[in-house]
Amino acid sequence: KLGLEKKSSGLRYELFKAQGCICLYTGKPLSETQLDQYEIDHIVPRSLGGPDAAVNYVLTFHDVNHTKEKGKLTPFALLHGKEGWDAYVKRVEARSTALRNKKVQLLTREDAPDLVERYTALAETAWVSKLAQTIVNLRFGWTNGYDQNRKKRVIVVSGGLTARVRRKYGLDKLLYKKDTDLEAFAKKLKNRADKRHHALDAMVLTFIPQWARDPGKEGFFRFPKEFRDSNGREDYEQIRKLFDDSIAKVMPRYLTFERPVLRDRAYGQRDNKTMMVQRTSLRDLAYKLVQQKPVFNLTYAATQIKDVRDERIKQELQKFTATVPDEPAWNVFCDRFEKGELDSMRGKKVSKVTQNLNEDIFEYKDMSKDGRGAFRRRKENHSGQFIYTDAQGNPSVEVVRVFDSVAKVKAEIEAKGSGISIVDFYQKWCLVKLVKPVVHGVVTLEPGTYQLNTIKKDGRAQVTSAGGETSPVISLGKFLAAGFKRVG
Repeated sequence: KLGLEKKSSGLRYELFKAQGCICLYTGKPLSETQLDQYEIDHIVPRSLGGPDAAVNYVLTFHDVNHTKEKGKLTPFALLHGKEGWDAYVKRVEARSTALRNKKVQLLTREDAPDLVERYTALAETAWVSKLAQTIVNLRFGWTNGYDQNRKKRVIVVSGGLTARVRRKYGLDKLLYKKDTDLEAFAKKLKNRADKRHHALDAMVLTFIPQWARDPGKEGFFRFPKEFRDSNGREDYEQIRKLFDDSIAKVMPRYLTFERPVLRDRAYGQRDNKTMMVQRTSLRDLAYKLVQQKPVFNLTYAATQIKDVRDERIKQELQKFTATVPDEPAWNVFCDRFEKGELDSMRGKKVSKVTQNLNEDIFEYKDMSKDGRGAFRRRKENHSGQFIYTDAQGNPSVEVVRVFDSVAKVKAEIEAKGSGISIVDFYQKWCLVKLVKPVVHGVVTLEPGTYQLNTIKKDGRAQVTSAGGETSPVISLGKFLAAGFKRVG
């Protein structure tokens, strides 16, 4: 648990009191005199993005925290649907006042990983706002944002205020098409796939300081006088038109691109350098990551087991999964295998297996200094791709891997022969422009600027509009015929 055992006794005591002197997971009592023997658990595991923050901590017993299941699951994934779930929820809700609402939700909801990411982002934003105000105050000798004449010079605006302004004036709706499903709209007011919501917030923020400094302001936020009719009432249509016209010109873009990196794991090579292999936890063979959460899945297990290199182990795994075990039965089986207690393989302890990786060896490079073979591959994205055409105008794609030189790959393309023409170098999330429409089945991409999702090696690409709508995967031939070019 990355040193959580070293957390101060003060934190343990705070958790102990907030939990009502019990382990929330089991309901068993905790002793104040034995606090140093308990463990601070991440409610949302670090492997699922859980932060080192008080909202994500709970005090529990060592044997609970170190079960193989708990190490990778949220409380909901671990306990929901099992005996004791209802009692667990009652324990948590009984302590809701001391635990606070955010922690209660992390302890009981299925979407805890998404929630904790949102909570962390809000906390970081609030901290940055306070820090910025402190720096400005120190620089100009002000106090709490007021200058020496008691004039408000620094305005810190809460996200709650901007959200209320957007709702009151119907500004969120500007990010949606006219045919947007109203029920879906009601469930998700701010379209997170549409990055223009940041621009919408920024526009709202430009009006708030003027209102906040007005000594005669009354009640809730109002736009300046120029947005009111002759009777002094706010002209909602004029306000929405201003925002709509401005949002229509916005195209989100990345100011910088994340540097591609290698995976931490090094892979081996077998079969006369034609196959890459990896070591995998036996238990993990049946857990598929779904939205960053490990979910027990026998179909996924079957695809993983077929790549196990040891035939005897593979047969044992296939024989057991053919009985269609549930999750507890799978974990019991793994426990026995790890301890060497399987009747058919008595004494053979297996906690990890070697698997073939059915991936192109082109993706790997030997990064060892002694040449003995420590093959690495990209963690997520490539460095980018070149698109080039031959003498007949047929497009091709050349990948620039994380360990490749962009200049060297370009030179290798140009050396392929006469008639080769490089269109451009592209990176994931860069902006591209279409001069003409692209028609693909019932979908038409209008001329304009888009964000590039991906370029595939087979000569197809996918883009996203300013409104967050993702296109089908379309052939590069159609894109190039429409004037497909990188912007900036």
